[in-house]
Amino acid sequence: MPVIEKLASSLKRRDEKPNQELAKKIIDTKDKTAVKELIFLLQHKSKDIQSDSIKVLYEIGEQQPALIKEYTGNFIDLLQDKNNRNIWGAMSALDAITIEDPKRIYLNLSKIMDAADKGSVITKDHAVNILLKLCSIKQYAANAFVLFIELIKAALQTSFRCMQKMLLELLMIRIKLYSSKPFSRG
Repeated sequence: MPVIEKLASSLKRRDEKPNQELAKKIIDTKDKTAVKELIFLLQHKSKDIQSDSIKVLYEIGEQQPALIKEYTGNFIDLLQDKNNRNIWGAMSALDAITIEDPKRIYLNLSKIMDAADKGSVITKDHAVNILLKLCSIKQYAANAFVLFIELIKAALQTSFRCMQKMLLELLMIRIKLYSSKPFSRG
């Protein structure tokens, strides 16, 4: 059965369970052909099919980022889509694969940050996660940190969830990267 027939909207379902089950099956079988079909379906005329496809892809990425890593460029391109669901879904996928493909993510930070500036709360949150992950990799840490600070400054005018937690995580990463001594109060 083709992947499209297993998507929630094709099954006339309004819940995410079929998409989650499909992602699990693809992960369990390491089905690269299904992943490729889902990437193709991101361009489908139906927004419901597009939304289901990106949902399955980022679910795969959260558990098995190597399965979607080769499509980093597709997710970067999707950041310029008109469909907000596709944009934050693409950012979710990029967040999931950052550690697997940090160089390509880093080389596309301007597009990622542009999408974050214009995007939803979910898009911004995933951009923060991407920056935090890049801050944990020494060769990308300095520039990612600068962008993170810029994002925090912009966030002071608006607020998005988890900012305090993420700031704490970033500080812990910076302490681990640049401190030879354990942190102490005394």
